[in-house]
Amino acid sequence: MKTVIYVWKNNSIHSSKQCDDLFQLVKTTCYLHYLSIKMLFTFHVDTQHHSISKCLPIIHPYQKIIATNKIPIVHDIYYYIQSSSNDILYFCSTTYLPHKLSTECVEFIKKIFAPSYSIMNRIQPIQVNTIIHVHINSPIISTFKYSHLLYIVYARIKKYITPTTIVLSDTQEFKTYLKTKQECMIFDTLIGNIGFPAHDDAIEDTLFDLQLMSKATKIYSFSWSNTIPGFVKLATLYNVPVIEI
Repeated sequence: MKTVIYVWKNNSIHSSKQCDDLFQLVKTTCYLHYLSIKMLFTFHVDTQHHSISKCLPIIHPYQKIIATNKIPIVHDIYYYIQSSSNDILYFCSTTYLPHKLSTECVEFIKKIFAPSYSIMNRIQPIQVNTIIHVHINSPIISTFKYSHLLYIVYARIKKYITPTTIVLSDTQEFKTYLKTKQECMIFDTLIGNIGFPAHDDAIEDTLFDLQLMSKATKIYSFSWSNTIPGFVKLATLYNVPVIEI
């Protein structure tokens, strides 16, 4: 039986992106998990070349191979696995094809994101109910010195806010603004993209936000780009309903 190791790496295999977001990596991981059952191979995920390993390391028998060899980029992963005569295959990719998500696959992903002791200690005293996630894209962030833009976002979400609502956002300026407008729960966390080394100081805080979402009763998602962010979609793996507003 072949062994396939999917390697998560920092930055991106696509020159137009700073890094591949976690949701993209998870989608490809799910697809490979599906193929492992269909094609009968042993499947591992390796994260030692990815920033997430600083908080959530993954142990598997082939780590030394991944650490000491060049990692190829593969686009047609089905053909690559099927046609190779090697018993051990490893690569990075962002290929994903639609398939039925199994319970076993969901549990596999949850193990990757199993919280560290430090994150568990931070979350344990928090009563998590409804969460609102606010995503604002870069061109808009650059104009946030204009308070009316902050108010536009606030006006869209204010009817969903209660004193026990947790508000998460990728924009510190909005979190600071919201504190002056309405009582709710806002944490002073660092903001960044896991997989972009310049943001490594925000890894634990980002995973803290993810674990908060995994415990929510529901999540309201507002995005300036009118799409639910991939980071928020990860919460659906924990059977948390996500409602776009």
